[in-house]
Amino acid sequence: MGQTTSSSAVAEILARENELMEAKNHPDFVANPTRIMAFYDVGALRHFDLNLMQLEGNQVTEMFAEVSPTFIGAATIHDVRAEAEGNIAFSSLIEVYDGHLRDTGEHITLTFRMTHGWRKIDGQWLIVHEHWSYPVDAATGQARINDPLP
Repeated sequence: MGQTTSSSAVAEILARENELMEAKNHPDFVANPTRIMAFYDVGALRHFDLNLMQLEGNQVTEMFAEVSPTFIGAATIHDVRAEAEGNIAFSSLIEVYDGHLRDTGEHITLTFRMTHGWRKIDGQWLIVHEHWSYPVDAATGQARINDPLP
């Protein structure tokens, strides 16, 4: 029959998600956004985002380096869930950015749904797949990008 989920692996993934969030909120992140790439297996990484982009490997590094300095604020994660078996795991969460744009000072709140595919490599969980999307209002089909929480 089916495999059972490893509770210790799930706990490790939940801890990694919190560590990733701390790295995104670290004061160094704007000056050195590539610091979070330690959470990724850059050689295997595929990233799909809400702007219909597909990025691989170091393209993700370049995207973070381009985007992160434009936003000043903090990110939080909510409703984090994980499943794991062996050296493979998946997590899903809601990530909310609240702050302002550096150039204009405009206040923004951005809400993303995120899914991470993890692989344990040499004893460390690394993201090999990442997908971002906006929550969508089912009645209208419109993205709810500015909701503080879904």
